Amino acid sequence: MHSLFKRLYAQRPSDGRNQLENFLTEAFAYALEKDIKFRTRWVASLNWPNMPKAIDCKIETQVAYLGSQPDLELRGENFKILVECKIESQEGMNQLQRYGQILCAEEPQTSKFYAKENQVLVYLTKHYEPKNKPEDFKGHFACYRWYQVHDLISPNDSPFTLELKQYIKELDMAQNDNFTYHDLNALLTIHGTIRKMDKALDLIRPMATKELGANFYPSNRSTSLQRDPAYYNNAFFNYTHIDLGFTWWYGDNEVYLYAAHFIHTKSEKAFGEHESVIAFGEQLGWEKAGIDNRWHGWVKRFPLSKVLSADNDHILTIEKWFKERIEEWVELKVQVPSFFQPYKGNGMPVLEQNSEIS
Repeated sequence: MHSLFKRLYAQRPSDGRNQLENFLTEAFAYALEKDIKFRTRWVASLNWPNMPKAIDCKIETQVAYLGSQPDLELRGENFKILVECKIESQEGMNQLQRYGQILCAEEPQTSKFYAKENQVLVYLTKHYEPKNKPEDFKGHFACYRWYQVHDLISPNDSPFTLELKQYIKELDMAQNDNFTYHDLNALLTIHGTIRKMDKALDLIRPMATKELGANFYPSNRSTSLQRDPAYYNNAFFNYTHIDLGFTWWYGDNEVYLYAAHFIHTKSEKAFGEHESVIAFGEQLGWEKAGIDNRWHGWVKRFPLSKVLSADNDHILTIEKWFKERIEEWVELKVQVPSFFQPYKGNGMPVLEQNSEIS
């Protein structure tokens, strides 16, 4: 299941502008406002020397000041925190310096000043982006990352805060960009691992091409590896496409043999056999895939760890599993011939080129 945020974002109004950054800021602000334990834990993680015992405050987003509009503001009786939230965009012209000036200045509503030790400025980003404390700002300054927000959320936090954690993960912002010794070991073995996956896929491709009538594109495997925790081939048809390969995107520390077929919602009406494909999936135990609202998808997967634990030739076992999936697709081709109607254009269908599968 996708998080509440991902489902809401998919239904957002579109005015030609990507509102993802603002959307995530609002979700983060809501979690801070509603979940006192998470709020206190997050403020403590800023390493603010003068942090009060109780973080009672008013939380607002996009508060307008003269010439500036910080993303997030936490304003207490004796302290004020401004947070600038970034995903892919860079700092605006003198943005942090202007926010530092806001913290030092008189409060517009109350005419009060916050002591410098009670002024906090946070720069929250997706990637590592070192920043120095703005000139003339004497308060506390912290560079923060979205993966730290993700890691800070506890299983005992409120359901909404847990949804925020899941959403940050879905946005691919849950991991630190620093290298680890595990990464170094993976790099030393990655060539051999890819070679083994290639061997399994190369064995099965001729059968898939012959029986299903479409070429599998091996070039998509490297693209998939960059974009997703997956390594697979695609075959494209007029109304659908199918995947065959390996995936480890389920978040359970397992690598799976993976097969899937999809119908784009834009082609569903022209295809006209959607219900027949649903019936086929139910008959043979294909799992409905929760991709996003652009696709209808059905998946079969098998843990690669079970292949490793068996006393047999791994490649032959993998080949056998892939062959069984192709045989099922051949059966689907008999039941619903239009599902595998050949695509007669050059390259991939335009519908596929403009769509990402993840």
